[in-house]
Amino acid sequence: MIYLLHDVASALIGIAFTLGAQTLRQWLQEQRGPYTGTWYATAYSEKGQSIKHDTFCLKQRGDRITGTISRTFPEEQNYRRWHLSATVIGNELYGSFWPTRRDITSYGSWCLKQDTDDRFVGYYLSWKHESHDDLTRTEALKTTKCTLERYRTSGNYVDSTVRARKS
Repeated sequence: MIYLLHDVASALIGIAFTLGAQTLRQWLQEQRGPYTGTWYATAYSEKGQSIKHDTFCLKQRGDRITGTISRTFPEEQNYRRWHLSATVIGNELYGSFWPTRRDITSYGSWCLKQDTDDRFVGYYLSWKHESHDDLTRTEALKTTKCTLERYRTSGNYVDSTVRARKS
């Protein structure tokens, strides 16, 4: 009789553990937003040439997105890293970025519109500071066209980046 009670208790504990693990797994998957993952950004010159490539590691909870940005091209800037914070409003992504180190002075924000499930297009904005010979200084808001594409191993960013670096 004692063995029967032991077996029943063991079975109930096993069932509770399995259901708890399945519930936890389902909850964690629901918390992961559709924009969570690795994305690649390309910034373009005024002539439409690719001038910068960055890797975005995003985490989404609800409408809020946080993460990091790492510069991958040009190679002499690959030490640059930024934090980011963004929000999704409908099919638009608004965010800001700031450096992880004090010796990196670039920071700004971006406004992007979702083009497809895996692609945003728009602009990033930053201040352009200029010092002049007469000791005056001017500032202007600089806009740079950019795209943000979800990581894929073939067919988009990864392949096009390799081609761009070879040319």
